[in-house]
Amino acid sequence: MTSHTGYEARSTIAGVVQPHETHHKRTKSTGRLVGLLVIGPGLIALFILLSYALAPNQFVAEVEAATTAIVLVSFPLAGVLARKNRLAAAAWMLISVTSLAVLIMQLAAHLGLNPLYHPTDGSALAYLVIPVFLAGVLLSRKAAIAVAGALVTFMLAVPLAIPEVRYSELIAGPVLLLGIMTTLIVAFSAHNERLERQHITALNDEIATRRAVESELAHHSDELESLVRERTADLNHTMSQLVEANTAKSRFLANMSHELRTPLNSIIGFTGLVHDGLAGEIPDEARVQLSMANTSGKHLLGIVNDLLSLSRIETGAATLELRVLDISAVLSAVCDMIRPLALDKGLELTCVSGTPLAIVTDAQKLHQIVLNLISNAVKFTESGEVSIVHEVQDGQVIVRVRDTGPGIPSSEQDSVFSAFHQLPTLAIAKSPGTGLGLSISRELAHLLGGELTLESEFGHGSEFILQLPLAGPSAS
Repeated sequence: MTSHTGYEARSTIAGVVQPHETHHKRTKSTGRLVGLLVIGPGLIALFILLSYALAPNQFVAEVEAATTAIVLVSFPLAGVLARKNRLAAAAWMLISVTSLAVLIMQLAAHLGLNPLYHPTDGSALAYLVIPVFLAGVLLSRKAAIAVAGALVTFMLAVPLAIPEVRYSELIAGPVLLLGIMTTLIVAFSAHNERLERQHITALNDEIATRRAVESELAHHSDELESLVRERTADLNHTMSQLVEANTAKSRFLANMSHELRTPLNSIIGFTGLVHDGLAGEIPDEARVQLSMANTSGKHLLGIVNDLLSLSRIETGAATLELRVLDISAVLSAVCDMIRPLALDKGLELTCVSGTPLAIVTDAQKLHQIVLNLISNAVKFTESGEVSIVHEVQDGQVIVRVRDTGPGIPSSEQDSVFSAFHQLPTLAIAKSPGTGLGLSISRELAHLLGGELTLESEFGHGSEFILQLPLAGPSAS
C-alpha cells in the first residue's frame, strides 16, 4: 500500500472526513461556477437581443446595454478569482453585481427610462431571483436564505422610499416569486447536502472495509510467509537427510559390491575348473549341479556389477576415458557376443555395420549401453528378429535397437528407465534380472552427452534409440 492510500485510510477511519468533504464541495462549486461563467454571458447577450426586439429604437436598449455591460464585466473577474481558488469571493461578487443590475433596471423604470416595466409596480425586482439562484447554486443553503432575506427586506422597504410602488403588486409579484424560488433552492440544497452526506458516509464505510480487508490480508500474508519459511526449513532439513542417506547407501553399495566380487569370482572360477574336470573326474549329476552353480554365480556377479555401476554414477565417481573409435566395430563386437543367445532362441540377429564411422566417446560405457539394449531385446523376444542399425543426423550418431517382442504399454514407457523397475507384462523372460539395465544405460548415455529414448507399441515390438554426439560430450 502506498503512503497516500494509507494516509487516506487512516484519516477516514479516524473520522477526519472534513478535508475530503471540503475538497468535494470545492470541486462541485468550481464546476458550477465554471458552468455559469460559460453560460451566463450567452444568456445576457440573448437578453439584450430580446430587449431590442421588444422595444426597438427606444432608450431601453441603452439602459439594458449599460446594465448588462456591468454584469458582463463581472464574469471575467469572477473567473480570475476562481483560478486563484477564491470561489466564495467570486460567488459573492456575481450575486452583488446581478443584484445591483436589477436595482438599476428598477430605477430606470421608475424614472420612465425603461418602457418595458411599469414604473409603479416594481416588476423589475422580480429579477432578484437571479442572485438568490446564484447563492443557492454556488454557496450553502444558509447563504441562500440570507441573500433572500436581505433582498425581501429591501423590497419591502422600497414602498417607503417610493410611495408610487404599491405593496399589493409588490408582494403578489416579486416577493412571492422570490419566496417560491428561495423555497425551491433551499429544498434542492437540503436534498443535495443529504445526498452528499450519504455519499461521504458510504465512502467512509467503503474505506473502513478496505482498511479492514487490507489489514486482514496483511495478517494472512505474514502468517503465510512464516508458514512458507517453516516448510522450507523442514524441506531443506529433509533434503539434507535424504542426501546423506543416499550418499550412505551409495557408499554401502560400492563397498559391498567390492566385497562380494572377490568371493564370487573365486566361486565362478573354482566351479568352472571342477566342471571341466581339471580337479578330477566327477559324476554327471554333479557336473549338472556345478553348471547351475556357475551360471547362478555369473548372474549374481552381473547384479553386483550393475549395483557398482549405479553407485558410481550416483556418487559422481564415474569417469570418462574419451578416445576416437569406430562405432561400427563396437556394434559388431556386441552382436558377436549376443549372437549365440539369439541362435539358441531361434531369433534372427541383424547388425548393419555399414561403413566405418569415427566417434569420440568412452568405449567401455558405449559397449555397456549397447550390450544392455541388445541383451534385453533378445531376452524378451520369443520369435522374429532383433536388429541394430546406426546413422548420422545433425552432428549426432543415432543407434536404433529394434525387436519383434511383446512391446511395452504406453502407461509403462515412462517407468522402464527407473531403477529396479520391472514390467509385469514381460514375465516371459526366464531370467528377468534386477531392473537396473535400462536405468544404468540412460545414465551412461547422459554421461556421454547423449540421450536414450523408447518408441514402442504394445504387441508390436519396441525400439530403443541412443543418440550420441560425434565429437564427444561437451565440457559442461
